[in-house]
Amino acid sequence: MQYMKRSANLWPFFAGAALIFLAVSRSTKITSGTVPACYLTEHFSLAEVEHSNEAISHNINNKPPAWALANAVQLAVNVLEPVRNYLGLPLIVNSWYRSPAVNVAVGGSDDSDHMRALAADVTTGNKSTNAAIIRAALALDLPFDQLIIYDSQEAPSRVHLSYEPGQARQQIKFKDASGYTSIDLDAARLFYL
Repeated sequence: MQYMKRSANLWPFFAGAALIFLAVSRSTKITSGTVPACYLTEHFSLAEVEHSNEAISHNINNKPPAWALANAVQLAVNVLEPVRNYLGLPLIVNSWYRSPAVNVAVGGSDDSDHMRALAADVTTGNKSTNAAIIRAALALDLPFDQLIIYDSQEAPSRVHLSYEPGQARQQIKFKDASGYTSIDLDAARLFYL
């Protein structure tokens, strides 16, 4: 019984190590001649999970722990990859994992899903096509937890997508300079679909 308790405590470590091994062993792209890029899914990489301009500018370590990588895989598989495949367009990740220090530096909420790698802010690289991200998430009826539209409903600067295992609230919000406004799911479907 004591062995089972100890081994159960090691589960997050082994799960994270297995995910990292799979990501490295399944790599098909080379980033700098000899170093294989680590991909979590076909289109989303470990580099995208951990990249943060704020971390770079403040010299903050933003390497996600193994449990956060496991969460990142779930977000990629259940939300980001389906959106990307539906659109047939690359998604550019502006923000994915945030260490607690990075979250403070960017002014993130204390309970931000970014700190658990269960949220990503994405764009197509063009405001005029970013609404297609919202259309895809709604048309596919994806199990997102939150979808936040930034700056303009017609041409958002970016879209926040989060995933909570076992909970798909499909909560939609619009955020601009005046703050957050909740949007009814049915109203969003009428507007975007």
